[in-house]
Amino acid sequence: MRDRRLDFLTSSKLENEDIKDFVKKTDFNAVLGLRKMLNGGLNFAVRYTSGLSNISNSNLDVDVENVVLELSIGYMF
Repeated sequence: MRDRRLDFLTSSKLENEDIKDFVKKTDFNAVLGLRKMLNGGLNFAVRYTSGLSNISNSNLDVDVENVVLELSIGYMF
């Protein structure tokens, strides 16, 4: 499973402080994942999402990117 997506910022906090004004409101991501479905309905998935752009909205020379690792276990009936 491979995907590209556009994300929109809803909230942004660092150690309980709002930093929404310091990051951009949208981000483009690349997604790569694997899923295994077993015969009994049980399924497992892992997905890695990496931001493709710098989301820093400040004048500092700092690159800020989104990186997410998702693990899931599910059951389909």
